[in-house]
Amino acid sequence: PKFDYVWRGDPFTGKIEPVAAPQGKVFVVIVSPNSDINAENVGWIERWNWVDQDKEVKEAPIGFKHRYDGNIWTRPEPNVVNLVK
Repeated sequence: PKFDYVWRGDPFTGKIEPVAAPQGKVFVVIVSPNSDINAENVGWIERWNWVDQDKEVKEAPIGFKHRYDGNIWTRPEPNVVNLVK
């Protein structure tokens, strides 16, 4: 993503404010597979966060080659890589 968003103000009257994506970071979503054969959902989102970008593989999280088997999906826009763990 090109932006992140922060909440400014108190919980009831605050507002969402866009901020630039952190330099040298990529946005990663960790998804656990759903083992239920009949389920409509193929996985569950465990967490998401900005993490350091790999020095060898642009737009991938640090340690990409050693931590993941490969991409399962890549958006046509830059800065997004979805991964299989």
